[in-house]
Amino acid sequence: MRYPLLAAVVTLLIFSSVGSADEKPSVILFDGIAHTFANALVESHDLLVPVADLKSAVGFQVKPMGFCSSERCVPIPKGEEWVVKRDGNEYVNVSRFTKRINQPMVGDEKRRIWAIGVANDDRPASLELGQAPDFALPNREGKLVHLSDFRGKKVLLLSWASWCGCSLDLVGWQKVYEELSQKNFELIAVAEDTAGEEAAGKFYDRAHATYTTLIDKEHRISQLYQMVNVPTGVWIDEEGKIVRPGEVAYTQGFKILGKTVGDDRYVPGLRDWVEKGNKSEYVMSPAKIRQKAAPRSAELKRAELEFLLGAYLQEHGDLEGAKEHWVIAQKLDPDNWNYHRQDWSFDQKTAMRNWIRKVGGLKGKPYYEPIEFSHE
Repeated sequence: MRYPLLAAVVTLLIFSSVGSADEKPSVILFDGIAHTFANALVESHDLLVPVADLKSAVGFQVKPMGFCSSERCVPIPKGEEWVVKRDGNEYVNVSRFTKRINQPMVGDEKRRIWAIGVANDDRPASLELGQAPDFALPNREGKLVHLSDFRGKKVLLLSWASWCGCSLDLVGWQKVYEELSQKNFELIAVAEDTAGEEAAGKFYDRAHATYTTLIDKEHRISQLYQMVNVPTGVWIDEEGKIVRPGEVAYTQGFKILGKTVGDDRYVPGLRDWVEKGNKSEYVMSPAKIRQKAAPRSAELKRAELEFLLGAYLQEHGDLEGAKEHWVIAQKLDPDNWNYHRQDWSFDQKTAMRNWIRKVGGLKGKPYYEPIEFSHE
């Protein structure tokens, strides 16, 4: 079973004892794929996975030189029980292994779910170099669409959500697209909605959208491009290079709660770039792009895993469990509005009240960071 994951590539693990027919199987999600195993173990809160399943679980294999991925090998330290035998079968203590190599891991032992991120996450490095991370997300017909499918065109990658007023701006973006689509330009709109087509589809329909329309249940784009709010736009050139990193992307500025959001200059700047390419004054310098590629702390990595774990639970009918993990994600990454608002969206009676309360607590800090133009 495919299970697409955002910027972060994650493993979710539901553990059971070996040999008990009435035990739940283990569900492992890693690198966008959901795996089901019957023979994972939990001992003293440690996760044990059969040696044969290790690659599916964490991306490594046991070889004579140690634990190896495609990029590196980690020697098995003497005196540490990373590989153990149970009932004649060999298991890897994944909890000890991931801790040793600083591979992030969170868990929900009550529901027998763990989330493990990939080792050697190079997303910030890619963003610093101005390289747009590729992705594969389903369109509304379920067909996977890759960013690399549009190589040779200028692309506006636009995140939005049904729980944001920006959902109403899709009509405006359709007008912009009709103007620019014949100029080697593509608009890729990505709905950051764990409720999927049911939540997002009606807004695409309302806009009569003819641009590329995607659904991102796990907020993968937000994680890959370090987006913390919607709508966020990223400009990507014909070679897959970022020329403007994530920033607020409305078709025009407007007032909300007495504050101006969006910027009337954003769409004119986009037109200028589509016409002039790298000669446009709206192209951001490599130094500024590097500056905006913030490093990801251990807390932010854990927040991603908690959010994705919640997204999986929500998709599989456990909203209560999902909310438990979304609350943890919000505490670990309190400035990430996508985490807060996605959680709040499942209780429309309190969603606006929660949003107004949090906005009121910003104490002068902007809800959206102002757009920077290099010519100012």
